[in-house]
Amino acid sequence: MLSECFILLLGGILFGASVNLFFLPGEIVLGGVTGVATTVNILTGLPVGFMIILINLPLLLCGWIFLGHGFVLRALTGVAVTGITSDILTFLPTSVSDPLLCAILGGVTMGVGCGLMFSRDYTTGGTDIIVWLIRRKTRLLSTGVLITVIDSAVVLGSAVALRSSEGIFYSAVALFFFTVSLDYVMRGSERGKLAFIFSDKSEEICSLISEELERGVSLLYGRGWYSDKDRAAVVCAIRKNEGRRLSLLIEKADPSAFVVFTDASEIRGLGFKGKENGK
Repeated sequence: MLSECFILLLGGILFGASVNLFFLPGEIVLGGVTGVATTVNILTGLPVGFMIILINLPLLLCGWIFLGHGFVLRALTGVAVTGITSDILTFLPTSVSDPLLCAILGGVTMGVGCGLMFSRDYTTGGTDIIVWLIRRKTRLLSTGVLITVIDSAVVLGSAVALRSSEGIFYSAVALFFFTVSLDYVMRGSERGKLAFIFSDKSEEICSLISEELERGVSLLYGRGWYSDKDRAAVVCAIRKNEGRRLSLLIEKADPSAFVVFTDASEIRGLGFKGKENGK
């Protein structure tokens, strides 16, 4: 518990530091709710952290209604931590003003901070909630495409509002380094988890994992020694940061399911190392 709180706090501090040390001095908008909050700050001077929390409140309410309280509580925690640290760390001295350098350093710092938070299943709300709400209605677009579309719209909108076409380039640079840093922290050395799920509702669990987590599943058929009943065990390989979401899906289908998680030193195949995005 203490280690999780430390990681969450460290991720929030890095997030707040990236905003105050790099993005605001360089007037760079990354995308998502943070991008909107940054734009509002540049135009009006309203605190970034306050705006992050304010904009996320209606999104969190929608998430509570449609996505469940488990997902939203961790998103609310992440939003609160990043919002508060963004406003607390305004005292940090700004020594870098070059937009390109701010974009690079800001993207790396925020990517590492968000990566630490995501690795403990906390999110920063905003785009994550919007994407999940959209994907409840349609699956014509992948999660990656939806995030790209939303972030691009925010960046283009901020460029118009700030009357800075150059901002699009710097935002793209920041987003690139953010993505690389986030992916590096999240993926680590390609370690993951292997879940064995024993339940009488194995087919329902498989459907939820396939549709909402978008991971492949397999059924292993056998007989329980104690119950002397034939039963199918669900086997699923996931990334470390997906453990919490998988647990919530299993609990949703069958609260009494017996689940075993084991560490996987390396996972190869579609969706993992070697064949990311089907390549």
